[in-house]
Amino acid sequence: MQTHAHIGQARALRLAGHKGSDMAVTKAAYRLMRDPTVLEAFREPAVAQVSGMVPRAVKALDDIMNDPRSRHHYKAINGVLSRAGLPQIKEHKTTVVHKVDRKELVASIATMIERWRLH
Repeated sequence: MQTHAHIGQARALRLAGHKGSDMAVTKAAYRLMRDPTVLEAFREPAVAQVSGMVPRAVKALDDIMNDPRSRHHYKAINGVLSRAGLPQIKEHKTTVVHKVDRKELVASIATMIERWRLH
């Protein structure tokens, strides 16, 4: 249930005309906010509203990309390239060094053999 920032879901349901105790209204609001049909009904206008913001978002992104002094310049370029299917290639190199103490290794093997013999 979409509500004004200062109105809770139960209060919005009450204002919409729901009769009943506070507990009944609260439970009804809880159920409605989990109903897929209700959630889809809220989603439709939200998608329309956000879709209407796309031209402004593109203009703002273009403004940032056209200003090399902007602290967000690199992020904007990187974001556009990533969304266009040209992500930054990252290469990681790892060096693994194994140091083996021969005496400890022989002692460990001898211990394992001894345990094996006892079983």
